[in-house]
Amino acid sequence: MAPKDERKSQAERDAEVEGALRAWRERDRGLPREEADRVWEAAWTALDFSWEGLADAGWERGEEANEAQRLKRWRAPADLPGDGNLHGEGAIAWRESTLQEYLRWSPAKTGELLTNSQLRASHLLIPDGENRLWHAVHTPELRALPGAPRAGDAV
Repeated sequence: MAPKDERKSQAERDAEVEGALRAWRERDRGLPREEADRVWEAAWTALDFSWEGLADAGWERGEEANEAQRLKRWRAPADLPGDGNLHGEGAIAWRESTLQEYLRWSPAKTGELLTNSQLRASHLLIPDGENRLWHAVHTPELRALPGAPRAGDAV
């Protein structure tokens, strides 16, 4: 997947996400596997599940956030370290957060958010050779395990 192009406007990124997801949802279910894989890869690329991409949940955009951003939102426990806005009170309170923070969170350890260095040392953050980081759950190696969904599988 290509790194997020900082030169693209938010509107251009929104249109790219919308177009790629529309193509995936409206694809001919009878497409040859290779073509279905190509359409799925275009959607995967537009959604940007790189480590950097997982931090973009678009909370600041409210309902204007694109679908890729909304997929990366996490309603974290209120006591999660971070700067996200707090909602509610007491037992139902939650904090705006991201999938990246979810994957950083270590409740079994100290409740802290682990650093990139800690995640890399644990082999959970993996570079792809193009100066991008990926969490292990989003790497081709994990997706290639027996029983893992293939690119053209329904989502």
